Amino acid sequence: MIQRIQSVYLLMAVLFNLGMAFLPVFSINEPTMNYRVYAFTQSITNDSGTTITKPAPWLIMFSISLAIITTIVVIFMYKDRKKQIRLCYSLYILQILIIILALVWITTGLQIPLADVISRAHPISLIFPVVSMWWIFMAQRAIKKDEELVRSVDRIR
Repeated sequence: MIQRIQSVYLLMAVLFNLGMAFLPVFSINEPTMNYRVYAFTQSITNDSGTTITKPAPWLIMFSISLAIITTIVVIFMYKDRKKQIRLCYSLYILQILIIILALVWITTGLQIPLADVISRAHPISLIFPVVSMWWIFMAQRAIKKDEELVRSVDRIR
């Protein structure tokens, strides 16, 4: 059912993925340049005030959108718990892919060293896929408990 606890966990995962989509993934303010990178766009402002806005690579946009849509689909697949569990495993892989793609895009696309990204950028949105993975794990555990409960009731009959 929709009102089960795993639905709440999966909804939290959706919210964190939405946070990844709309909050800045990366931001550095330097005297000569300001970098602000979102999941769907990047903007670079130089010291003269000129702002260059570019779209993000399509693979990152596709991955985040797919993660959001798949998590919503998992919420509504409450009648097929085995398929829910399998989709949760695929969501783990997708979240790891999002983290890797975001880091690769920042370091290669913007030519910013990874040490600068970690030390000066405060990439709070890069933590969101990890938190989302935790919520997916919690939902998967609750789905497994439901499956075990149904099996035990079937054995009693």
